[in-house]
Amino acid sequence: MHISPNDNRSYRYLTLNNELRVLLIQDEQAQKSAAALAVNVGHFDDPSDREGLAHYLEHMLFLGTEKYPKVGEFQSFISNMVAAITLGQVPSTPAISLISTRMHLKKARSFQSVFHCAPI
Repeated sequence: MHISPNDNRSYRYLTLNNELRVLLIQDEQAQKSAAALAVNVGHFDDPSDREGLAHYLEHMLFLGTEKYPKVGEFQSFISNMVAAITLGQVPSTPAISLISTRMHLKKARSFQSVFHCAPI
């Protein structure tokens, strides 16, 4: 990893047991925290007879999960506690990015982590 000599943040790259690659960045001066999750599959992977499937499934993730089954719970949390959410849909990799106060990042990451492994 190439880091600018003017960059005072700490970086750590690791691969989890489930092969998820993680980049941790620590900035003691930051007033907010962020987390992003990108899935290496997108509309380029849609079956030819089901165009739009990846985008449709992305929206389905927000209807609830096993851990957070109440419809609208995530949206309510976002509007009350998190500064911003970005949903990106590039051709091959949809991504969910959160920016939150440090106090609320743990719950924000909890929502984010179950979207792809335990949707209803």
